[in-house]
Amino acid sequence: MDEQARLQELYNLAILDTRPERLFDGLVEITAGTFNVPTVLISLVDKERQWFKASTGFDARESARENSFCNYAIGQNEIFEVPDATLDPRFRENPIVVGDPKIRYYAAAPLVVGGGFAVGTLCLIDYQPREPLGQKNGRCCSGWGSRLSNCWRRASCAKSAGSRNW
Repeated sequence: MDEQARLQELYNLAILDTRPERLFDGLVEITAGTFNVPTVLISLVDKERQWFKASTGFDARESARENSFCNYAIGQNEIFEVPDATLDPRFRENPIVVGDPKIRYYAAAPLVVGGGFAVGTLCLIDYQPREPLGQKNGRCCSGWGSRLSNCWRRASCAKSAGSRNW
């Protein structure tokens, strides 16, 4: 993965550190209800942090990238899922698994924009282990992530073309 090009795509979106928006806040609420999880985030993975464009069930606006599950998810082309983080050697010693908020379950759809780069994730989090999503729910989660990615792609194209109504 070309990290510099991925970061440039992220910065070109001009979304980092913007104000909350009802569209994205509503999407995380609907997603939480659909998958019956306490926490859903729209996470954008910056150079040293992940910043949350929208969240439900999670108060922080950003966290360190080094402890991020999303850092792994952006390297995937499909759903990235960890049914029980305490059993996964990549995460069992992670401070957000052994300490607060004690994440156990994580699933994420990569948010892929121009150039095919994943700039972030739509992620589902639970504080207890869960069964894998399965094919149908995995497609649903991927679908929400694709819709979000398409929204940002269209907005980016409109901005590039000089449109004021993106």
